[in-house]
Amino acid sequence: MDNLREQFARLDMVLDGYYAQMERDLLGLLSYPSVRGEAEPDAPFGRAIDDALQYTLNVAASLGCYTENLDGYCGVADIIGESADQVGILAHLDVVPANAGDWTHDPFSPAIEDGRIYARGAVDDKGPLIAALYAGVALWECGFPLRRSIRYIFGCDEENGFGCMEYFLAHRQQPQLGFTPDAMFPAIIGEKGIAHWRFEDSWEDNSGGIRLLSASAGLANNIVPAKAEALFVDSGDTRAALQQLTAYDSHLTLGERNGGLLLTAEGVAAHASTPEQGENAIVMLLKALSRLELSPAGAHSYIRRLAQLFDDDKYGASLGVAAQDELSALTTVPSMLSISGSGGSLTCDTRFPVSHSSDTYRRKLEDIAARHALRLEGFSGKEPMYVGNESEVADKLLRVYRKMTGDFSAPLVIGGGTYARAFKNFVAFGPEMAGDQPVAHQADEYIEIERLKFITKLYARAIFELAK
Repeated sequence: MDNLREQFARLDMVLDGYYAQMERDLLGLLSYPSVRGEAEPDAPFGRAIDDALQYTLNVAASLGCYTENLDGYCGVADIIGESADQVGILAHLDVVPANAGDWTHDPFSPAIEDGRIYARGAVDDKGPLIAALYAGVALWECGFPLRRSIRYIFGCDEENGFGCMEYFLAHRQQPQLGFTPDAMFPAIIGEKGIAHWRFEDSWEDNSGGIRLLSASAGLANNIVPAKAEALFVDSGDTRAALQQLTAYDSHLTLGERNGGLLLTAEGVAAHASTPEQGENAIVMLLKALSRLELSPAGAHSYIRRLAQLFDDDKYGASLGVAAQDELSALTTVPSMLSISGSGGSLTCDTRFPVSHSSDTYRRKLEDIAARHALRLEGFSGKEPMYVGNESEVADKLLRVYRKMTGDFSAPLVIGGGTYARAFKNFVAFGPEMAGDQPVAHQADEYIEIERLKFITKLYARAIFELAK
């Protein structure tokens, strides 16, 4: 025991010595705008993500890892242990879009200020990825006995559908157990099911009345939108009606664009798994527009139906899908809106309890759509994940976390969807803690430098516990 304590003391010294290099590597990785783009023959998720993958593999190789690029879908970096059994560390390089106008700092020009590193991906998930990578390298350098090898899997499609992990599992065996540093401590033992879907309608274009040209909102299907806009033909009656709306609602502003009148709703962005932390601009805009006599008449009807169905923009009560079990409750978030002169589409994000199935919600939504003369389109579901806190991986990670922090909080079930649901015997583990300000998927995303240093040492102990 004394020898192990001495080894951990040396490990911490090595990691402290590595920090400057680790920070440089992280700042370099954060400079890649790795939002999903158009597929190319050697870059299935777009060139920016592929560039970030190549950079990460080069970093891992420079640290002594054996690396492999799996056709641009994901990357692998290995630290060889005493057996072919593996501990897997799953992390992702892709990020959600960032509207630079909402940021204090350029989202892809990382900035260090007041003990924080600001950039898109700082906490979700590039900072934790670099921390976990250096944690394993330090274990190897310090000579810790690793019965299992350590395999890092760098994914490229976590935010949009897990195509990277599907490719990995089709071409390689999964590690025996492991974690993804992509959620919260103390450990995530369950993840709700996730469904994305759209309510659509179409109509004949016509004129007259308050003429709506278009409406739009949303950057991604898993973000509570912070801004929603509607563009109108400029007329005296329209201007007067819109001015009346803005006079009574501080979330609304009226401006001009391309010769038309622009009504903007301002909310607060949040991850769709935690809608209570945001204010949904789509719902604000729908409620405002539903008070007007709009043209086209089809758009008028569509907007009013949506405003009624999503009066509750968080838990699905007004939609008719509210539900919960002993571990979790359903959330439903309107996340992307597009309305033109001839049709409309509203994309939604639903997170449902761990004891439920996606087919249940497909059937419910089909029925709701039929009753309200809407089309349900694009339904895709991911089933829930639940491992329980008595599984080997959860038990070991909880013991490491509790010893490091003295925090004996119970493990969690969350609405977020991590790579853990794609593998058996995996859980999400950090980097966020209770009381943290939620910053993932939001403007001015950051990771605190002290948190980065702490999780690197914590992940080293966690990896050792799983690998020994």
